[in-house]
Amino acid sequence: MIEVKILIDDFNYEEAMDEYLPIISQKLSEREDAGFLSKMLSKNSGISAKVAKAALTALPQEKKDEIAVAIIEKYKDELAANIVKLAEEKKLSFELKEIQITSTD
Repeated sequence: MIEVKILIDDFNYEEAMDEYLPIISQKLSEREDAGFLSKMLSKNSGISAKVAKAALTALPQEKKDEIAVAIIEKYKDELAANIVKLAEEKKLSFELKEIQITSTD
């Protein structure tokens, strides 16, 4: 069996904020140590993206990576399908068992 991990670096969190504010807000509010701002983000969908971006900028990299994982996880099945499709086009034959998406320290 071959294990495939996809490593991503230099994720543009600010750009993702515009498209994925609901996912980011939910991920922030689910944490036990969620602060006031993250709880506010999850309850006020009309909050300015600028305020949310400022809050995101203040987070440690580890927390930002957890948010990126949540966004990418949403498209995990689509990513797997595209990997299989590309492999078939390149005449590579295998069964993709899993794509593991985790944040690293």
